[in-house]
Amino acid sequence: MPVTVDNSIARVSNDGGASAAVGPFNAVNGQLILATAQQDQNSQPFVAMTISNDGAALTWTNIVNAGGADTGSVACWYTHLTADRTDLTVTVTRGDANGDSPSLKIYLCDGHDTADILGASTTAASTTENLTSASITPETSGMGFGVGTDWTQSGLPTSSDLTNVSTFDTAGDVSGISGYKALTAAVGATANFDAVGTPAGNWRYAWFEIRTAAGGAAATKRLWRMGLMGVG
Repeated sequence: MPVTVDNSIARVSNDGGASAAVGPFNAVNGQLILATAQQDQNSQPFVAMTISNDGAALTWTNIVNAGGADTGSVACWYTHLTADRTDLTVTVTRGDANGDSPSLKIYLCDGHDTADILGASTTAASTTENLTSASITPETSGMGFGVGTDWTQSGLPTSSDLTNVSTFDTAGDVSGISGYKALTAAVGATANFDAVGTPAGNWRYAWFEIRTAAGGAAATKRLWRMGLMGVG
């Protein structure tokens, strides 16, 4: 089955602040909560952002937590729910005073591989204003998520290939974007991040796959090749 995404939960940005909280929102048993966070990074050393939630603590798995002096920072986590959660609030907090202006976007996913959630992934920094990420080779026909932070350009970034993008700009401190697109197993895929204007950007990004559940498109193709479908 394909990975489906509910992107209706509004992004929260806190210009100049130390944390950003999204909620309350509801999520149901079996869903994947994907948290994508960005912040301004003023100087070294980079200290990783942290994530927390109200009520009973969820188990968050970190995908990426990267930053550097005078750049943006990117951090992503996921948690797979084993029970319904009502009026849940999720908070990201800077590692120390060298980071500020955090922004948090929450996605709810269904149809993911519950046993092996994260597939191919990459993260990097770049000074290219209109950036094509490094390519990943998806392990399944899952969903690719791109998250980028630009430290140089003020204004809302865009993307030529990510869908349902969510953007922010914290008064010239840092801007960012997140979005997603469907992937095809074993077919290389990139993500585009385009900062405002034409000068050099200062990007920090993550590009990764949330694997589709067994029985998705990749598994179906394997069954056809093995002659195990269409036999009755």
